[in-house]
Amino acid sequence: MGSIPGAGAFLAEAADQFLPDATARDRERWEGEITSSVNGLQIQVAALGSTELSAVPLSRMASAIGVFMARECPEGMGDHYIACDDMAAALPEFSADDLADGLGELEALALIASSDWIGSDEAYAMTDAGYGVFDQPAMGWDTAEDARTLAAWALEQGDAAEMSLFQDSSAWSVRRINPALALVLARVDPENVSKEVPRAYHTNYFYMSKADRVRLRRYVGASGT
Repeated sequence: MGSIPGAGAFLAEAADQFLPDATARDRERWEGEITSSVNGLQIQVAALGSTELSAVPLSRMASAIGVFMARECPEGMGDHYIACDDMAAALPEFSADDLADGLGELEALALIASSDWIGSDEAYAMTDAGYGVFDQPAMGWDTAEDARTLAAWALEQGDAAEMSLFQDSSAWSVRRINPALALVLARVDPENVSKEVPRAYHTNYFYMSKADRVRLRRYVGASGT
């Protein structure tokens, strides 16, 4: 599957917005990171059998919103909603129509989700997929690589992994841990994931069955696939 049509021009403009003092190398890396992330999402969409999103252009507006939202979400989970009015205030160079179009792009790709509260102001939250796409340019870390690091650590803990211990050993912030943890938990039986509250993470701890451990080993590459 080829590159996203038009992505280079769109991302160059987005880099002007978010990296005004960047070197040429920084700009090239930033543009490449988002392009690579969305190309990966394009492959996932194709695997699900969708034809509507067979080619995914990422506009300047969508890039700007995505990076802004990733930076504004304090815990890296999907429950932090940002009002459209706040986005408009933070991105005043874009019109209301531009903002609506950018939000539509991101929602169509399942990178953000809208609030569905009756009578509430329009607001959006970043999804786990959205963090995976935008955290590298916005925050400087690779969520997929972080998830493999977390999975490898969990496998070393025996039958259960406690997130506070991982935070102590890694010195990562909660904001960094949660998007990676979401990818790990997608490979763990939900019945083995603690629902204990209160919690700062997607879960405070999770158990691993034999099947869970096989999936996690495969994810980190220890057994091939």
